Amino acid sequence: MLVDASRGKVGSWDNRSLQELSQLQRVVCNHWAFREIQALQRAENELLAAAKASGVRLKPPKWLLPPGLQDFDYIHTIREGSASQPADAEGLSPGAGLERNLLIVLHGFGGNKAAFTTFARKLQLPQTAVLVLNGPQALPDELLDHPPGFSWFDMLDEETGDFIQPSREEPRRVRSLEASVALLWQMVHVLISYGSWTLNELLLFGFGQGGTVALDMVLGSPQALPGQSLAAVIAVASEVMPERLLAKKPVAGQDAAVLLINGARDRSISVKAAEASAQYLRQARGNVQLRVFKDRAGEMLRGHHAEESRCFMEFLSDNLHGVGRKGSEEAMRKLGAEPVVGPVPNPLVLSLNEMD
Repeated sequence: MLVDASRGKVGSWDNRSLQELSQLQRVVCNHWAFREIQALQRAENELLAAAKASGVRLKPPKWLLPPGLQDFDYIHTIREGSASQPADAEGLSPGAGLERNLLIVLHGFGGNKAAFTTFARKLQLPQTAVLVLNGPQALPDELLDHPPGFSWFDMLDEETGDFIQPSREEPRRVRSLEASVALLWQMVHVLISYGSWTLNELLLFGFGQGGTVALDMVLGSPQALPGQSLAAVIAVASEVMPERLLAKKPVAGQDAAVLLINGARDRSISVKAAEASAQYLRQARGNVQLRVFKDRAGEMLRGHHAEESRCFMEFLSDNLHGVGRKGSEEAMRKLGAEPVVGPVPNPLVLSLNEMD
């Protein structure tokens, strides 16, 4: 074997061992496309099995993910090193591979993963890895100011080039949305089967069109995961697909916390549309927050806006495992103490100012 799985569970892996395991995976990933593909895939499968047996979460191999979702960045927990446990050359912290949460990030229409990877690196969320995806549909460069750009579902009429207008009789956007959601559920199964993640350790963050996809995921779950739920969903400048609301079909959503961040000055998604989305989500499940900021338009999160930053960070603090309220509740359960009922200090102290 490439890796000795006899080390046992997580507690027996020191930081050097975790870094060596991640570095070995990078060596395999950097070569599998060039030669001896099958042998290298077997080698990476062996690495994944050894990591899973020890509770270590590695970057998912591209070849295991469904076509259309193989273009992604994966970021382990990044923290400053110390003299006793320094970070490695790529900035991996002593906790890399032992994260308790995985944040999956979906860009907006015509966007790509690059800016959101930068955003994720600056977040530096404790005990949290981040997976930033490009959408499955590549858009023509001539439609974009800054190519490359991608889409999560059909937006344009192929014959006229106009935007498809939502209506009860218009199925194209819904069908392509459902196809992308199905791809994402396939990816989730890979993360659970090979990466030792559980569904309630996964959080979705979507901007614009990506937020619509994230919200659609929380409105249903695959039959293979009955009774399970995502941890949380954050949608910025987004809405439930209007065709869903027009259909007026009952939905049975997951027990995941949802945060909608919208703006009164957004020309694409009105306050009324945001409120309709929140109401629709609440019919499926209860824990839905809608925050509408009067001075916000349709942009990405504003790091310079103190109230908006606090809203975002407090939601994460309440829903990340091992952090904030949820971390305090976990500790209390282990001690057999009473659950936390009062305010919990927010450990996510990083200001979003750096992200502007």
